[in-house]
Amino acid sequence: MLDNYIKEQPIACQIIKNAILKNRCSHAYLIEAKEYERKYDFVLSIARYFLCPNHHTQKPDKFCPICSKTAENILDLKWIRSDGMWIKKSQMEELQDDFGKKPLESNKKIYIIENADRLNESSANAILKFLEEPEENIIALLIVDNLYQVLPTIVSRCQIISLKNVRKYESNDTVANLSHFIIGISIDKDKVDAIVNFAIFLEKNGQATILYENNLWLDIFPKKEDMLIAFDILLYFYKDIIEIKCDRFIEIFRDYSEIITNIAYDNDLIQLCDKIGLIMEAKESVMMNLNMNLVLDHLICKMKEVKICRK
Repeated sequence: MLDNYIKEQPIACQIIKNAILKNRCSHAYLIEAKEYERKYDFVLSIARYFLCPNHHTQKPDKFCPICSKTAENILDLKWIRSDGMWIKKSQMEELQDDFGKKPLESNKKIYIIENADRLNESSANAILKFLEEPEENIIALLIVDNLYQVLPTIVSRCQIISLKNVRKYESNDTVANLSHFIIGISIDKDKVDAIVNFAIFLEKNGQATILYENNLWLDIFPKKEDMLIAFDILLYFYKDIIEIKCDRFIEIFRDYSEIITNIAYDNDLIQLCDKIGLIMEAKESVMMNLNMNLVLDHLICKMKEVKICRK
């Protein structure tokens, strides 16, 4: 039940309880799990709490049709996982068909999307329609380890719940750290070095980076799938820069601490947040099949403009 997690996730638990107590449930919650080891069980407890007619938090009611069932047997709950690398449009269409009907056991229906950063272009568009025109008594719970991995158009339509980082995994090896975060993708040091070198060159040379983008980026990440992974790595890199800027510890790129510290020194916090936003927009553009050369050109120019306008 929900109270089983209150010591580890007190803020998140209180947000969910207040939503029921004040009758202010959002139609969509984006849960930034930060590698919380019990994230799926926790999100399932949130779903049970919303669906349970008496909103039990301490122990299940054996007479409750929600509390007494396993997740697979709760009729008003649907859990969506990626089919291979991506969550596909057909899964979203099936969801919409299922949720076009009235609840059967509760006064709400809930769908959980695991690894919401794996929505491809078509499935992302499908879920956006669902988020933009929410049906009454339907709640979405989207799970992602890192908020910066999710498309901005989706983030803007959800209430964000960031879980407390109680992750036990820790390594000083950057590739191992990235592999732990970006699951199911092969990452090697050459690719990580390429991203770091691109960031260094861009921070130093600005718009002139366009002249060298083939050697720095496009030759190394020639395909759409490669480029999406590259943007993920770049997002984590700038996230660690923000960590240093906020006087916290580097979480992933520990092999590059001096580089990260130098870039953090040369940017203010607003600049860094703006740059992360631009990288997310570039990733979204690639997902929408825009020309990759033009996307990279645009990113380089916009990153330079951020640096100029904030000085």
